[in-house]
Amino acid sequence: MPSPPLISRACAVVLAACFVSLGGCVTGRPAVTSHDLAVRLDPKSNSLTALDTLTVSTGGQSSLAFALSENATVEKVAMRERDLPFTFGGGTLRVALPPGLPGESELPLTVSYRASFRDHVPEDPVNTEDPGYGVRATIGEKGTFLSDSVGWYPEIAGSRPVFRIRVEGPAGYEAVTAGRLVRRETSGGRTRSIWETGEPLEGLSLSAGPYRVREATAGETKLYTYFYPESDALSETYLAAAARYLSLYRELFGPYPFEKFAVVENFFP
Repeated sequence: MPSPPLISRACAVVLAACFVSLGGCVTGRPAVTSHDLAVRLDPKSNSLTALDTLTVSTGGQSSLAFALSENATVEKVAMRERDLPFTFGGGTLRVALPPGLPGESELPLTVSYRASFRDHVPEDPVNTEDPGYGVRATIGEKGTFLSDSVGWYPEIAGSRPVFRIRVEGPAGYEAVTAGRLVRRETSGGRTRSIWETGEPLEGLSLSAGPYRVREATAGETKLYTYFYPESDALSETYLAAAARYLSLYRELFGPYPFEKFAVVENFFP
């Protein structure tokens, strides 16, 4: 059975829930166990603003250190509406915890921050073995890509949290990430989507852009295409092919283990 035609100028990236981990926190070491992220993308200014509500196992420590991009500006850190002292520099956010907390406490922390990401996307790239052409984080009108390694949200090294993320952008600017799509809507000139991961992940990447979103099902698995308008006519072909392949692989290997199967058009050249 022939494969559908490739999309010109772009590769199709499969965004399934990768890096599934069976582990949780390591006793005695601080770790983030969950993120509840609200992210607002501003493509015109190449920036985002975010509020991250984290559940953190303190490991009995008096302070916590989070990795966060040097491009970020941290505005506030709080615990149960109580502001906490912090320092931020060199890509490390250090938060002093109140005295008297019980050992191994799990605490809710909120971090308010903003950040700018504008890695250059080459117009006429030379041949390279890197399919991302060195782009690790960029926010723009053509598209957004934030890899899980750039520190676009605060994280403690070695954590394997679950995620809930709400992404907002201009109308028609659709976001996609790992996990299950809970809801997407456009109203008041804004497009919003909510995603949840059912399993702990080592990290979370995010893509967004002026996509046309199409969906189908294959058994109990949701299928999606996120294509630019000029490629939207190929969506049905890709969805049908994905359904066939998932059916074949279910027969060979058993149930598909992720919340969805999404094919996302790359805005890189």
